[in-house]
Amino acid sequence: MTNTSSTSADDDRILHEVAALLSEGKPVPIDMEERSLRIHLRAHPTRSDLLQRLCAVLAEQGRLVPIDLEERALLALMELEPDRADLKERLRIVQVGLGKKPPPPPILGLAGEEASQTDVDFQSEAENYDQRSKFGDFDPDFAPILESARRYTMTSVERMYALYKAIEYIESAAIPGAIVECGVWRGGSIMVALAALKALGRTERDIYLFDTFEGLPQPDAAKDVDMFGNRAIDGWLPHSRGETQSNWAYASLDDVRANVARTGYPMERIHFVKGMVEDTLPAAAPESIALLRLDTDWYASTRHEMIHLFPRLCAGGVLIIDDYGHFLGARQAIDEYIAEQKVPLLLNRIDYSGRLGIKIASEERPVPSKWSWFLGRSGG
Repeated sequence: MTNTSSTSADDDRILHEVAALLSEGKPVPIDMEERSLRIHLRAHPTRSDLLQRLCAVLAEQGRLVPIDLEERALLALMELEPDRADLKERLRIVQVGLGKKPPPPPILGLAGEEASQTDVDFQSEAENYDQRSKFGDFDPDFAPILESARRYTMTSVERMYALYKAIEYIESAAIPGAIVECGVWRGGSIMVALAALKALGRTERDIYLFDTFEGLPQPDAAKDVDMFGNRAIDGWLPHSRGETQSNWAYASLDDVRANVARTGYPMERIHFVKGMVEDTLPAAAPESIALLRLDTDWYASTRHEMIHLFPRLCAGGVLIIDDYGHFLGARQAIDEYIAEQKVPLLLNRIDYSGRLGIKIASEERPVPSKWSWFLGRSGG
């Protein structure tokens, strides 16, 4: 028999530890979050937010979401949004899988495989598989890196993983040059990159971090608008401390330096460049860049970075743009530069906002033959 008093005491301990970590601003280990969610769900079994988060936590650990749990989450969501057709369709599929509903009959006039292929919304199915599997295909070695950096960045898990894989790529492909990040905030993204380099045993690359370290500067009232039509200036003004300083996305240089030092990467290799990029670039930039990550949000800074840094990105080097999808000004700056310079660049979608591209080889800087197939060259 289960000792209920022991179970209750253990539950209380878990909840107390989670509360303590949150109050101290520390990350909650994912296995501890899962246990706390299950505890809360015993008391509130139909709470849709708890059910959805538990599904996400399981997926982040690379575990399949049990189909009965998915059914509970869907039923709870439909209590809130009863008219959502996608929820109804997914619930039907799940309940067929549970044996609670019969499979749909074939379409009249069709039979067998032809009918089964015609009666399925494959795009909805793919989206459902994505939600259920979530991060199950991620490298196991990424999990501890994610947990160590996630509280120091605003970027999505997908963008963090793309950066992790980009580091793996530039090392395996022997792309020369430094790693440059414009827009650092608390240092979470570069912590992912440094941890990945450390895991590979590569600590000889120079790292350049450009930021005001005084919060976001003033955005352009017309150009800097998010994808939902909100003007950035309206969100920035309440946090303003002058044209070049604000409490929006503020992190001091000392704080960022301390966060980055946690990775154990040689600090003599890390160059912190404080100030507006319009003032520090190109003078403080390295001559050669292997990976360029742009995350300064606004049109003016992003355009300035592309003009002065993209030409220094080596052939086969990686360009990552954090805000291409979210801020229209950042997208405009990138698109203008690509069009004006006639840059043949495929920007691959990481998530709704992030984009990643690889600079194709030029005659001056040939790409290593190992990766020529990837970049569309003959490799001869």
